[in-house]
Amino acid sequence: MIAMPMLTNRCHLMQPLKIYAWEWDFYDALAAFLRIADHAQRHRASALASWLPRAQGYLNVAFKHLPGLGEYDFCEAATTRELALQLRSAHLLRKTAVLSGMWLKTQLVVECGRLFEHPGFEKMREQLPGEMKMIALVAQSRGAAH
Repeated sequence: MIAMPMLTNRCHLMQPLKIYAWEWDFYDALAAFLRIADHAQRHRASALASWLPRAQGYLNVAFKHLPGLGEYDFCEAATTRELALQLRSAHLLRKTAVLSGMWLKTQLVVECGRLFEHPGFEKMREQLPGEMKMIALVAQSRGAAH
């Protein structure tokens, strides 16, 4: 197997750093996404009710391809950062096939962009400020990478 430099947020590590530096990874974004979807599921009348089926579609694939993801209670963790640390320490991406992991990471960025563009996104900022901030960061980094 040929060793390849890692890709981080669609930036090749051998490229010179640009003016911006995005500070998030897959687990940060996944934790925020999971907590928002869980909140929307519990509060069906929320501003994100129409977004929920799309989120469930992505999460169905994530639960299938990330062994152990279903073992976490997304509300049990006090913060999104705490949940991200738990997911990261479990090394969930190492337990999946490489292509599945790549798709999950790439598609999560797309899903965060869709959530950010959803009309109910701004209405939820007060209820889930940390999670929405993370989704906004991921969505904005996607726009900057293209």
